[in-house]
Amino acid sequence: ALYYSSNAVLLPYLPLYFSEKGFTAVQVGMLMVIGPFVAVFAQPVWGYISDRLQTVKWVVGALWACGVLSSIGMFYMDGFSAKLTFVTLLYFFLMPTQPLLDALSIRASEEAGISYGSVRMWGSLGFAVSAVIVGGLLTAIGGVEPLKWMYWGIWVCPFLLLCFLKDVKASAPPITFRTIASVMRNGPFLWFLLFVLIMTLPHRMNDFFLGLYMSDLGAAEQTVGLAWAVAALAEALAFGVFYRLLHNV
Repeated sequence: ALYYSSNAVLLPYLPLYFSEKGFTAVQVGMLMVIGPFVAVFAQPVWGYISDRLQTVKWVVGALWACGVLSSIGMFYMDGFSAKLTFVTLLYFFLMPTQPLLDALSIRASEEAGISYGSVRMWGSLGFAVSAVIVGGLLTAIGGVEPLKWMYWGIWVCPFLLLCFLKDVKASAPPITFRTIASVMRNGPFLWFLLFVLIMTLPHRMNDFFLGLYMSDLGAAEQTVGLAWAVAALAEALAFGVFYRLLHNV
């Protein structure tokens, strides 16, 4: 839940932050779209490294630290090129941590005898609560300039909790390049990835520009946070419903 809280600081409000810094809608789109693009290459790389090192916890910790350090450059460096460079680094380190954390959550839920959906639901709830709180604070302060301090402050808890988290080692032999090549020759799997790409495009467009669109309509940061909270709560509800449905199958 705390990790998704950090996402609730960036995802809804980072486009507003870039816009306030004078970047055009096209530039904001380029700054935000670099994350999913980098993730296509970064996630397999860090997943491979995690398998080779037989650890998830310490790879996640290292990626978090590098991501937070990259965010310092993102917030303080001026100019589009500098922003783009540090945003790329930020997402190169942070985007792969979500599937790695999912691996930890799945293993922990299996050992506890509970559904992964019931665990993942708390991530959506953490996102929703944080989006509302951050939006209210930004509205009270009068702008998104303090966003960086909120982002860095919220990382204290995930780092502390990670120290007490039980590590997970890969249950199968480490993945090899031959295995990757065989997967890339799997036609049905590649078609599945293509359909996921097509389905994700409008979803990501909404993520990146919802805040800017609402801001143009005169919405305050608190209203943007409420909109994102509703979306996150709907996601949490879906996890809860599917948990019940699958549990009764």
